[in-house]
Parts: sequence; structure tokens; C-alpha cells
Amino acid sequence: MLIHTGFFFHCSSSDILMNKTNRASLGLLIILFGGLLPCLASGAELNPAAWRSLLYPENWTPPEDKAFSNDKLIQDFSYAGYRRGEKPVPHVAGPVFDVTQPPFAADSSGQLDATAAIQAAINAAAAAGGGVVYLPPGTYHVAPQGSARSALSIRSSDVILRGAGKEQTFILNTSSYMRNKFVIEVTSTVTFGEDILLTADLDTPTRRIPVGKDHAALFKAEDKVRMMWDFTSGWVAEHGQEAWWGEGKPAPSPARYHREVSAVNVIDGWIELDVPTRYTMRTRDVARIQIMRGNLSGVGLEDFSIGNVQHPGSGFGGGDYTIEGTAGYDAHASQLIAITNAFDSWIKGVHSFQAAGNSHTSHMLSNGIRLLNCFRITLDDCAMRRPQYGGGGGNGYMFRIQSSQEILVKNSIAEFSRHGFVLSHAGASGNVFLNCLDKETDRATGDSGIDGYVTGGAGSDHHMHFSHSNLFDLCRAVDSYYIAHHRGDVGGSTTSAAHGLTSAHGVYWNTHGSGSRGGAVVRSSQGRYGYVIGTSGENASVSLIGGAGHGPPDHLEGEGRGTTLLPQSLYADQLGRRLGPNFALAPDHVLNHPANTLKIPAQTFTLAGASSATEVAVAWSASPGVVLSPLQDGALDVRVPGSGLWRLRAELTAGGFSRVRAITILARPGVQFVPLGVSPVADTFIRGDSSTANTNNGTSTLVSIKRASSANTTRHGLLRFDLSGLDLGEGTIETARLVMSRSGSAAYAGWVVAVRAVQPSPAWTETGVTWNNAPAFGTTFATYEPSAGLVDAIDITAAILAAKIAGADSIDLGLFVVSQPGDSVLSYHSREQAQADLRPRLEFKVLPSIHRFENWIARQPGVEADQRAALADSDGDGLSNILEMALGGAPGTPDSRQPLALVDGSLRFTCAQTGPAFTRLHLDQSTDLVSWEPLGLSPEHIESAEAGLLRVTRPVPLDTPAFFWRLRLAPE
Repeated sequence: MLIHTGFFFHCSSSDILMNKTNRASLGLLIILFGGLLPCLASGAELNPAAWRSLLYPENWTPPEDKAFSNDKLIQDFSYAGYRRGEKPVPHVAGPVFDVTQPPFAADSSGQLDATAAIQAAINAAAAAGGGVVYLPPGTYHVAPQGSARSALSIRSSDVILRGAGKEQTFILNTSSYMRNKFVIEVTSTVTFGEDILLTADLDTPTRRIPVGKDHAALFKAEDKVRMMWDFTSGWVAEHGQEAWWGEGKPAPSPARYHREVSAVNVIDGWIELDVPTRYTMRTRDVARIQIMRGNLSGVGLEDFSIGNVQHPGSGFGGGDYTIEGTAGYDAHASQLIAITNAFDSWIKGVHSFQAAGNSHTSHMLSNGIRLLNCFRITLDDCAMRRPQYGGGGGNGYMFRIQSSQEILVKNSIAEFSRHGFVLSHAGASGNVFLNCLDKETDRATGDSGIDGYVTGGAGSDHHMHFSHSNLFDLCRAVDSYYIAHHRGDVGGSTTSAAHGLTSAHGVYWNTHGSGSRGGAVVRSSQGRYGYVIGTSGENASVSLIGGAGHGPPDHLEGEGRGTTLLPQSLYADQLGRRLGPNFALAPDHVLNHPANTLKIPAQTFTLAGASSATEVAVAWSASPGVVLSPLQDGALDVRVPGSGLWRLRAELTAGGFSRVRAITILARPGVQFVPLGVSPVADTFIRGDSSTANTNNGTSTLVSIKRASSANTTRHGLLRFDLSGLDLGEGTIETARLVMSRSGSAAYAGWVVAVRAVQPSPAWTETGVTWNNAPAFGTTFATYEPSAGLVDAIDITAAILAAKIAGADSIDLGLFVVSQPGDSVLSYHSREQAQADLRPRLEFKVLPSIHRFENWIARQPGVEADQRAALADSDGDGLSNILEMALGGAPGTPDSRQPLALVDGSLRFTCAQTGPAFTRLHLDQSTDLVSWEPLGLSPEHIESAEAGLLRVTRPVPLDTPAFFWRLRLAPE
């Protein structure tokens, strides 16, 4: 619940449950103190309105607190593609190397072989440090020369192979013997540094990788790295794969992830990467990282068609790839395009085509495009069709993403093939297929013409060896389907690993199925969890396949309801959230009525990481009755009409992205920040430079902090506050914060600062402490990033409450920079500052006694003294006293209303604006009354009701056999 009113207390048996048994009728159950009471049934029809996934609410943020090993989570897939989507695929102007001009003079009439001429132009562009190899309109015959494994080879960065358009430039490979060969190959030789073991397990999506202090110094920003982990016996057992990858059986090759270093912290021994991890990495599984060098970048294949002459022979059976002399043997594992060891590159506007002499209608011998050991590559407007051979062993695949990450395949077509879009091998993760069409799989042309023959495989699939955490977004299937399931011993032998578990945490978002061949459009049974969210079309059904080796049942929502799913594209929404215009709007705010004004300070806008207010259009709106007044300094004055719940919304638009930022203002009586102990009784900073290590800075008007690679210029802050005179009366501390004003107007984006305990010995004094005699720092109370303004307010409630409970008369706080970009110093005004409002201070939000349950119940009429316990039901209406307080009821008067109701596809309940202190209401959902997951509550679900009450209306899905809902009170 976004509105933090501090109202809820835990009573584990005080759960309110609702059960949806079918779409026609709904049964309600209320469970109170272990008893069951019947409720009135109500009818509801399937709500046709727009809906959101339970796992992707409007206030979704990247799930850095969710565990791959246990939790359901929708990852951030917005990093896929060229430059992580942060820059568009470029149009490189030149230099241009026209292959038809001297000294190359390639034949464009399709009469003479042009291989040597085009390769010479590629080599010339490479020698020039990059350039565009241009193929004007025409047909260019190529073929592997001698023992070469490819007809055309690009082995240098920044080389673009560009045609005049897919309808004008045609590259035709004239060799029908292409076993393990490629028409176009982009590749390089990569070297790897030493294996550096991770120093801790990683089980949540994170960009911070612990490598230890001794090894962090080996890395620098922009280094390219490869992370790996092994399929150890522990991993195999944990994932139920003993029968296929267990003792005595070959296991898959290590999982590989390619990344770029974005930051290094030598002191704390970690590096930060550009893209989050995509699965659990354990030290048990030899999780490690290496620096890699030699990958290509800036390579583009653009605006041409490519094909192969058909094989004149026969022998296109599933196993013919092993029989020498057959067409299947000659075509085996051939590729039109193969890219290996590349990043930040692209293929755009490249289609396969049927050569004039191909009477069997084939476009290629076997495979279309394969990416191997690549990352951050975009494929856009590509179409691969009609392989001649679709046998076993890896033939007839139109797009194969193998051991590659963060690949974006969009607006592309796979048609008439064995498999359309294929993911294979461990580490194939973070890849996105956006608005792609897979049409008519389980087919190859062979030597039989337009209708071809039926192959032994079908669909677009997670194929083998635990590819995981990939997204199929807004994709369509016509006479085909998308699948991620367990393949057991398929492909296994004494020397090669079985395909086994093929996926975990893969997402199928808004998938459309059609065609006469029917069947489920998505067929999923992944390890841990998989996610199928929103389907549509005449073939909209979903099959959650079971069997050995699988995890718990995959998450299914919105079967047949994809047309009303919000957002329609998960990738586009996540990219907008990460790169769209943004500002740091304050969190939900509480006004202490009768105060009714709030000032939103002038914002610092960001767009794809760059600060630029002029590029961003902002449209403010608010609840009816709220007055918005722009101020001359760029700030916004907000005036609410009175107590209650009010919403404020800002829609930002820039660069083709839009983003909404919203806060809720709760105007309520009695809760306020009270400045107590305005200034510390001592504050200073210590500096580690050899010339200042014995210097005391106690009389300085600044408290300065800094983090450097050595102690020489590092600075830490020290503050002491007197708590002995803190008199709260009957009130309770709800929030305590440390408030400090910065000196100067410099920005501190990217800084992370910790507020830490200070060890009691040796005792420090303001005028005596130095770097050399200072006490050590202890527990971290809080970490924060300096705000966009000039004042930082850090929540240290836990530290203050612990000090009060321990009876401490004072509290010592240390300021410690965890990480910072650059070499600047952050300085706060100290208590010696002449202007009082700039000095450090503690501020307390004091909860008046009325918010405490014991004070509230004492004021309620009609409640006997022996019936005032929190779990007592003083009026016999089935609701405990603590629930009466939370729900805005009266414990002395029986209440006949239903606490939780289902109306028109939405759950509804009413609660108090100010309920029991330090508690929160939670709305949960289950399909089996065993496993529960929270239903997120956003501001749009909440509105003011009668005085002192809030009304919550939460739409819920009604498209599964059974749902149960509960409203529970739990500690905040």
C-alpha cells in the first residue's frame, strides 16, 4: 500500500479470506481467530476492461529484493540491444567502399563470382579503421574459397556491409556443399584473463559483483568481462537433473554471461556491471569472472537479401546429417549469417530470398542467423524463410541465439522452418523477441517443392542446456507455438549432455496465436518459475506442461485477454521507465492538517542519463479541488482543500518516451515533525592525508566527507547528539531523521553514503579527535544517495529507537562514503555555522497517543474494561478490536458490513486513515490456500470515503479455476 498511514498491527489469525470458485459464482469466507463464518455469495462477470499483471503493477521497480531461487519476479529486460537501448542503431555515413568500383570491381550481374572482390572491399574498410562496404543494386555470387569456412568474413570492428535495399541487393551463395560453413561470418579471437572467484553468493538481480579487495583493482570501467558458473553436482541436484546430468553423465558447458564494467570499488572489493545478473550465482558452483579482450563492435549488416542455391541431391531425413553423400550431410549446420564474439552491433533489413533456379522453393540450405557468445546486438526487420534441410543435429533454425545475452530481435519473421526463434545453451539470457512472427514450423522444403515435408521438431523454443530469463514480447504464432519445457534425455549421448532443463524465469508477454493447426500458443513448464501473461487470437490457450525435472507450476495470467493487457509491450514500458524522462519526485507525503500546502521543489530532469530540463515536457494534474500554482523558481505550490487523500500526477514526455510520476498526499491531524535537539553537541571530520592525520577539525564550519582509493585523502564525518532531554510525552517516535545542509551547489549523482555507528572506545571529543586517534565505525544504520537539492534527510529511526530502548543519553553517528564517481569532496555545514537553519539536526515524527491502540480503545464507548484486548471481539460481530481500529469500525457496536467484497471484478474494502501504529494492511492472493502472494495497492486504487476513512478498490483477474483473497494486518 503506497499510502503510509502507520495503521496496522499483526494478528496472524485475523485474516479475511475471499474465494473465487468459478466465473459464474463467487463464494466468500471470513476466517477470524480460526473460525469459519459464511458470507453472502455475489456474482461477477469477467471484466473486459484493461488489466495489469499481479507481477507488474504500475509502481513496479526492478526486483533487486527478489530471489531467483524462491520468488516470482519480472526482471528488467530493457537492457537488450545495441548500446543497451540507450542509443539508436546508427547510420554510418562512411568512408564508403563501393564493391563495384575499382580497385574491387565486383560483378553485380550474377554472372561472375564476386567473392574475392567483396572480401577485398571488406579488408580495405578494416584497414581504414572502419567504413561502409556498399553493394549497389544487383546480384552478387559468392562461395567459400578453397578451405575457407565462409564466403565472406568480417574480422574487424566498425565495418558495415550495406546493400541498396532488400528488394535491390541480393547475395547468393552458389555452393551446395556448406557443411559447418557460413555465407557471411563475423568473428574475432577473444582472450581471457585469470578466473576470479566471487566472494559471496548472488541470488537476486544485481549489478554489484563481489570479487574481494585483492582483485577489484584488476578491473577498470568499460572492461568487458565474462562471468561463469558450472553445473556442479550441487546445482544438478538442486534443479532435479540427476537423471540427465548426474554422476557419470555429461553436463552442459558452463553458463556464460558477457557484461561491461561500469564502476569499481577497490576498498570494499566489488565491481558494478552494466546489466543485472539473470540467475543465481553460487560459490558452490565456482561462480567466477574474467576480463575478456578482442570482441568486435560496431559491425552492421544492412539492407540486402541473402540466399543459397538449392542442393540438387536427395537425403533430407532427420538423421541424414550423419550419412555422407546425402543432401542432409552436405547442408548440416550451415548458416547464412553467423556472428561470434561481438557486441554493440546490428543486422537490419536483411531477408532471405529464393534464388531464381531454386525449383524446390528453398531460400537456404539449413540455418538462417546464429549469434554465438555475443551481447548487446539488435536484429531489426529481418526475415528468414524456407530451409531446404530441417533434420536433427541443429538444422532448419531461422534465428538461433546461443550463449548470448541482451540480444534484441524485433519486427522479424521466421517462416516455414523446423524451428523459428531458438534459444540454446546456458547463459543465453536477457534476450528479447519483440513483435516477431513465427509462421508454420515443423517444415522444410527438401526436394519436394512448395509444401515441403514435415520435420522432427517444431515451434520457437528454449532448446537446450538451461537458457533462461528471456522475454517473448508481443510475438505472434501462425501454425506454430512458443515453448519452454524440460526435454529430458533428448540429444544426450556418452559425450554430449542431454538437453535437460531448458529454461527458468522466462516470460511470454501478450502472445497471439492463430492458424489452422491449432494447439496452445504457449507451452511452458520451466524451472523455478516461468511466466505466461496475456494471450489472444483463435489459438490463445496455454499449456503448463508437467513432468519430472520441472519446478513449481508456472505463473499464468490473462489467458485469452492479451488485447486489454497493460502495458501492451513489457519491453517498451521497461525501456521507457529506465531511459525516459525522469525526476526524483518526493515519496507519498503526509500533511498535518490544518496545514494544507506542500511545495514541490524545482526538479532536475534526466533523459537517458543526461540532465536537460529543456528537452522534457511536463504536464501536472491533481485530484479535483487541489490547486496547483507554478512558482518563479520552477517549483510547484500544492494546496489541498482539507483533510483526506489527494493525488498529484506529473506526466513527462521527451525523446519518444513518456513517464508518469505520482505521489499521494494524505492530510490528517496530529502527526508532525518536531525538531528536537536542533544541533549536535559535537561534530567534526577526520582526514587521512599524512599531513593531516593528526589534525583536529573540530572548529571547522564544515563536515567534509570523501572516498578515495587510499586513506591519503579520505574523509569521514562524526556527529554526536544529546538524547537525554528528549521528551515525547505520551507520543511515540514514528520516524527519526538526520537532516544536513550541503555547502555549495555541486551535484552528487552516483554517490552512496552510509550513516554508521561509532565504536564507544576510544572516546572521541570534538576538539581532540584526529584520523590517527579516532574510534572505528560499526553497524551501518542507513545508506543514502545525496538528493538533487541542497538538503539531505536520512531516516535513522532504527538507530534512535535502539538507543532509546538501551537508555542511552546520546548517540554518535559516522558519515562514511561507500562509493563516489570522480574525486570531489562533499561538505555539510557543521554546528559552528552562523546560520542556525543550516546546522545539522535530528527531526522526529511523533505519533500522538491516539494512534496507539491502547489509547484508542480506552476512548471507545460501550467497551467493557475486560474486553479491551487487541484480539478481543467486544461487540461479537466477528471482527477483533484491532481490526475494528484498522477498518474504521466501532468496537462497541456490532457491524453487519462485509470487510472484503468482490464487486464488478474488483475487491473492495474500507479502512481508517489513521489506524494502529506501526502496522499495515496487506491484500494477498492464493490459488491453493498454501502459497500467498501480495496484490499491490497503488494510489489509483485508493480514494477518500467519509470522514477519516479510505476506500480501496483493487481489480483482480478472474480467469483461473480458483482464487482466494485475504486482508491481513501485519507489522510495518
